[in-house]
Amino acid sequence: QVETDASSAEFAKLNDPALTDETLRKYLHHPEYDLRSSAIDQVIHPDEKPTPPTWPTYGQILEENYKGPKARVVITQFIDKSVRGQENSQAGDGIAEMLRQAMLATNRYIVQVQKSLYDVSRGQNIGDSGRIKKEDESDLLVEGFIKEFKQGIAGAGEEGGGASYVTLMLTVTNPRTNQSLSTERVRGKATDFGGTIGKGGVKLPEVFKDFSKTPMEKAIRIAIEDSTSFIVAKTPPESYRVLPIIPPKEPPK
Repeated sequence: QVETDASSAEFAKLNDPALTDETLRKYLHHPEYDLRSSAIDQVIHPDEKPTPPTWPTYGQILEENYKGPKARVVITQFIDKSVRGQENSQAGDGIAEMLRQAMLATNRYIVQVQKSLYDVSRGQNIGDSGRIKKEDESDLLVEGFIKEFKQGIAGAGEEGGGASYVTLMLTVTNPRTNQSLSTERVRGKATDFGGTIGKGGVKLPEVFKDFSKTPMEKAIRIAIEDSTSFIVAKTPPESYRVLPIIPPKEPPK
């Protein structure tokens, strides 16, 4: 069992060399965001190179033209923690908005955006009380934060700091059982703008307008697309519970 506050003593426990994997997994579900994100940092070290994904790309997912049942997913607000000692929500809001658009474009999800994990828990508690039907409860919870958000120097080349990076830390959870389904570090990197298009009609939000048609936009889009393909790959088949509405056929004239 872990404590429910975010005191310095709790952070000391997370940094204890004797911390067991079982206790670390429990901190991944801690109600305090800072403790959860610190636990994610230990599960996936920021300097660890991500392994190439084995699931379909975002482009391949869109080409499937999926028309089956949908899953209800909640995307919480992303916090930008790329600058040590500072947090801001603007970039996080932009990432959450683009991720929502990208997931809707797959035709697999009914997407909601919540500001915090508390809002999600409160909604599920309402469901438990019977005021919201079971079939209306969320099937999937996506939460995360921005670990790296770096705009490269134009014309400097990759070795000279010209590459743009966006690194997202993502956790996919079943909110009904509080079971963590998967955690992943997703990174978008670009040194040019070539080949960048808004797949699935995903628009660049106002907060990122200064990055339009730059390598930074490409890095953001790569991170969003790879995040979406990761979420699709980790969505359990039983989460697709909402049947599509088929319009009635018109009687022959």
